[in-house]
Amino acid sequence: MQASDESISKRSSKREKFDAEQMVEVMYNAPKMIAAEFANSAKVVAAEFASSAMLLIAVETDRLEKKKKIMNELAKISNIDVVQRFNTAKKIADSENLMVLFFGASDAEKKQLVIAMLAGEI
Repeated sequence: MQASDESISKRSSKREKFDAEQMVEVMYNAPKMIAAEFANSAKVVAAEFASSAMLLIAVETDRLEKKKKIMNELAKISNIDVVQRFNTAKKIADSENLMVLFFGASDAEKKQLVIAMLAGEI
């Protein structure tokens, strides 16, 4: 009976020692694992940020190109003077919605849009 108690005590002592060693290893490796995950996350965030920045630059470049074309497009419309063109160009350039409508319209539709803008309907 006594030998059995000693072997149980030895096994229990070995298990505690093994559990303590495992715990030390986990505690030692945890910061390394967290740092590695943080580094991977930072890379993903940086890649997403770069992709978003490139998309924003492309959108803004397209918007600036359209702003440059507004006066040329308005010059095609007869029966409006220079001051009316400037006023209309400013309204279109200041509004993303009007910019989309204007550049998505046919020449005849552009004329109707401009007439409506000048009349204060839009």
